[in-house]
Amino acid sequence: MSTSKQRLSRLDSPRREVLAPADAELLQALLDELRPGARIAMVGCDSPGLLQALEEAGHPVLSFTLPEGTGPLEVPAEHEQLRSFHAELVLLGDGWLRAADPAMSLARTLQHASAAEIAVSFYNAASGNTLIAALTGDKALPRFTCCEEQVTRWLATAGLRLQRRQVLQQTSASGLLARGTERALHRLFQQLNPGASAHRLLLWSRPARASERVPERALIPGMLSVVMRNHSLKRLDLIDQAIFSLACQDYTQLEIIMVTQSQDPQAVATLTAILERHQPVGDYTFQVLHRPSDTDIRAQLVNTGLKAARGQYVAVLDDDDVVYPQHYKRLIDVLREGEAAWAISKVRRAYFRTAPNGELYCRGKDELPRSGKFELHQLVRENNITCHSWVVDRARLGRFPVGFAEELSLHEDYAFLLRLAALFRPALVEGTATCEYRMRDDGTNSILFGGNATVQAEKHRAWAASTALINALKRNLQVLLTEHDLEMEAEKVRAAVEDAKREPLEAGQRAVDMLNAPRFVLIDRANLAVKEHLPRAHRAVKLALSSLLR
Repeated sequence: MSTSKQRLSRLDSPRREVLAPADAELLQALLDELRPGARIAMVGCDSPGLLQALEEAGHPVLSFTLPEGTGPLEVPAEHEQLRSFHAELVLLGDGWLRAADPAMSLARTLQHASAAEIAVSFYNAASGNTLIAALTGDKALPRFTCCEEQVTRWLATAGLRLQRRQVLQQTSASGLLARGTERALHRLFQQLNPGASAHRLLLWSRPARASERVPERALIPGMLSVVMRNHSLKRLDLIDQAIFSLACQDYTQLEIIMVTQSQDPQAVATLTAILERHQPVGDYTFQVLHRPSDTDIRAQLVNTGLKAARGQYVAVLDDDDVVYPQHYKRLIDVLREGEAAWAISKVRRAYFRTAPNGELYCRGKDELPRSGKFELHQLVRENNITCHSWVVDRARLGRFPVGFAEELSLHEDYAFLLRLAALFRPALVEGTATCEYRMRDDGTNSILFGGNATVQAEKHRAWAASTALINALKRNLQVLLTEHDLEMEAEKVRAAVEDAKREPLEAGQRAVDMLNAPRFVLIDRANLAVKEHLPRAHRAVKLALSSLLR
């Protein structure tokens, strides 16, 4: 049974309550948001100091303390108290989590304070500090904790819309472990779940209008969502080929999410028409999302598509590349047969030139070199994985954030792969290449290939700036490695260094061998004979050749 006490006077007790440091942060957050004199109902906030401080700040307070295992407002008299109090804010404290059914308790509270804003204060069960305290058996572990995702679900189920998220306490060094070890664990936890950086949270919500209520959407098992990003309608022929390659996939439980930043008013209609034209071949579903922009928002386009994706599996395909019919089936088969969270296929590079009439034609293809095993040190050294060569199984990632770094206009997919590979090793698809990375000589690729001198100079500047950001990410990335894995990676690095040392020597030896070849020996002897017996002719030929080389 819960008990309540209504306090409307500024001071009910001559005794000065002590405000705990953690509650001081909560108090400041409340005072920053509330209007003067706002009426507050506190549910499960076992802090006399906080209650007194709010009263002293001029806020009428109605407080319900909750014995463990009970829910708020279980006594009819309390229902009337809350209803007649007309609270502008209901603050749910840690004690709310003691209820046998917090979701039911929240619903019951809302019945009697339907117009109030709801704020929930709690310690995050997934914070680095909470996890380290639990692992070390520390007595300072908060007694009542909850995962942010669970609280958010309770709010949504109750018909509330999350308005803002405040971090009252960030994770910090606790001294329970050696500083370096604790720092490494904090980084690891935050890479797996960014929410691990928040130790204590305050979530603000209000009743959602019918139009604002978004039902929780579970991933569709087995579905593959392919996100395509599009910048303009200037290369519709390439877009058409990319979509046709998706329509021809052997894996048929497929949705295409096209996200375009084109400012052309007909962009959505044009892209929809292409998708509809190929739909009878592939029987896929599709969405076209429009985010018009005059700047390059390539990472934002992918993230927009990923948020809309419904599939258990996700992939990214640029609108100028293609995938072969067996591509996604082989990737997903490898995932289903194993335990990995993502898989990579082999890639074929296709080199395109621009004909005099402006049309592109393929002048040749080769396979992107790759060893039979995933080698982390190679990925750390440079990005050797194209963005359309992988598929991710989101059901095996937990709270790991699947998304590209929007602060990067280049290397955005590389940053994601570094974060992913640090915690999850991929499976590899054996056999021949199953997708095609198209490189054009007109400079329209973002890579350092093709284009005139001006285009090349601009690309070099952009890549240099992006590389600096990537290097900063690498310096702070925590990697999961067994000692055996570390030894193997170190051996691969040593071998690569030795190969690099030998290469100049081998190249020099090849040059010596070439100069010692019979045809070069004959030419050298002929040159010496002409110089000795026909010096004038030799000088004339030498001057003529020198003028040609200027």
